[in-house]
Amino acid sequence: MFSEISFAAIALLYNAGVRVVIPPEYLCCGYPILANGKVKIAETKSYENRVIFHRMENLIGYMGIEHVLVTCGTCFEMLQKYQVDNIFPNSSVIDIHEFISREKLFSLSELGNHLVYHDPCHSPLKHAGAEKVFTQITGSVPISIPNCCGEGGTLALSTPHISNTIRQRKRKNISRIIGTNDRMTVLTTCPSCVQGLSKVHNGFSISGKHLIVYCAEKILGKNWKRDFIKSIRKDNGVEKILY
Repeated sequence: MFSEISFAAIALLYNAGVRVVIPPEYLCCGYPILANGKVKIAETKSYENRVIFHRMENLIGYMGIEHVLVTCGTCFEMLQKYQVDNIFPNSSVIDIHEFISREKLFSLSELGNHLVYHDPCHSPLKHAGAEKVFTQITGSVPISIPNCCGEGGTLALSTPHISNTIRQRKRKNISRIIGTNDRMTVLTTCPSCVQGLSKVHNGFSISGKHLIVYCAEKILGKNWKRDFIKSIRKDNGVEKILY
């Protein structure tokens, strides 16, 4: 949904010296299709993706792929059904933030700043959890705002009246816990929630931001995306293997 999220993940890994293998084309995990009751189409999409993963393993298995990284909790849940450890031996699905935290690739010092966090309904932080990951990466425990943001993947499209009611509850939670500044940023670990949070308004405005994008801005600077693209072009940092 937001290309800067995957860009930020790859840029931070590249900056940390981690070799990243990217599938040869944009791949939908299939969960939105499954959630709308189109089970057979979702199974077909899952099968097609697994075929591509098997092709990748056949060609670059010598690299020893250890992790399948995601920046979305919904993708995490769908990829769990892929049984990736049977494709890439001894590998596992893990969220990008938990990978960075576990490997201690970098750490920020917020100097007492309070970060506000929305935990998605499909949270990708399955192992360590939000508090531990935030503390490891940012140096501070986040202020957590409870309940769904109202976006719910395709919920906002299929039943907007329900979505708006849920979003109003979210707005009340935000104003009750952190007040009502004219504009504030709420971090999350879900692309859909970035969109849902950014729809919260009426008296104040919320800007939803993915945590990995926030980290890229802090670690690599505000022009991180432009600088990253310039860097990989200069260093021939992309090698095309699978077409």
